[in-house]
Amino acid sequence: MFSNSLGFAAISSLVILANCATGPDPVDVVDASNPAAVFCVSSNGVYEVRNDPEGNAYSVCVLEEGEIDAWALYRQENPTATDI
Repeated sequence: MFSNSLGFAAISSLVILANCATGPDPVDVVDASNPAAVFCVSSNGVYEVRNDPEGNAYSVCVLEEGEIDAWALYRQENPTATDI
């Protein structure tokens, strides 16, 4: 009787661990994409994050016409969009 209980406990533990390893349910995952980055890439640009001499990060969108601040491009083309 004891070995059956031990076997059941071992199998139950494996099932619980297997469910934990699968990660969150896809419904629980939030798409938090950067709208400026998405817009840049969808405009055939290359999105880059750079650092200024003081170490502050900023983003640019490199287009055929040249480069522009990624958020400036996004706001210019989406004037009614609300930012995060």
